[in-house]
Amino acid sequence: MNRLIAAFAVVSLSVLSMAQTPTTTSDPLQANATAAGEESNASLAVPRSALATTDCAFNFTSGGLDTGLSYCVTVNGNIPQLATPELHEHLASKRSEGYGICDQSTGVAYNDYGDTDSFNWLPATVVSSSATSVKIARTTIDGLWTLTQTIAEVTGNSPSVKITMTLKNNSGIAKLAWLLRYADADIDGLLANDFNMTIDAAAASNSITGPWGSTRAYGLLLQNIGNNSFAHQALVQNTRLGPAPCNPFAVFPQAPLVFQDGSLALMYQPFIGAGASVTATMMYKGF
Repeated sequence: MNRLIAAFAVVSLSVLSMAQTPTTTSDPLQANATAAGEESNASLAVPRSALATTDCAFNFTSGGLDTGLSYCVTVNGNIPQLATPELHEHLASKRSEGYGICDQSTGVAYNDYGDTDSFNWLPATVVSSSATSVKIARTTIDGLWTLTQTIAEVTGNSPSVKITMTLKNNSGIAKLAWLLRYADADIDGLLANDFNMTIDAAAASNSITGPWGSTRAYGLLLQNIGNNSFAHQALVQNTRLGPAPCNPFAVFPQAPLVFQDGSLALMYQPFIGAGASVTATMMYKGF
């Protein structure tokens, strides 16, 4: 099934390859300041519903120093802040993180990226919460889909955030869907980072020999960790904006991307029977 996604990506790359050339600058401080201004303007231009939020409702912290992990979750199931190792924040500058669905039988898209959303969700319901996890369910306003997310803290010498996303088809017919997770990565608070991807993982980092030297050379990985019976593909973008769920490869530049303001995503393409559910599992992990 991954061949289907790969073929889609090749078509996208042929159209976009020349237009998506990485930009460079001799002044990294100016590059980050310019990007901050552009992103602020972009955020103001995109409307969001009254239900969208980037406020932390559930906070999780474990370990310390190199084993430190700190993140929070909104009432809608977004992760607006994530720091690992301790004090090294990778998402906080714009708080853009979340999920999307495309109903490929109708072409209707649903997404909530924290600072933007698609206006077609019902309020979320907290199913359960504990000191190490939270489970949140949310149904689309047309009643056709329910997304249930369990976001759990994995502690230890190699801490991570485990996300289990279960998508239920509430309709009376089988449907093909896109299901995605997205994050606008700003590694260690810097807007310009390096990006790369495989089928299973998308990564953003600051190179130890890059413009910022060794002092800010950290990274964030968004990785599929489930054994799925359906197609999946990691994605990096040279834009902070979240993917359009029904056109997820519209921005699919050739990687690696060097010193750019970009984002990470994981795409899944399940076929879901009437009244049935599928589950995708992934994690955020520092490196």
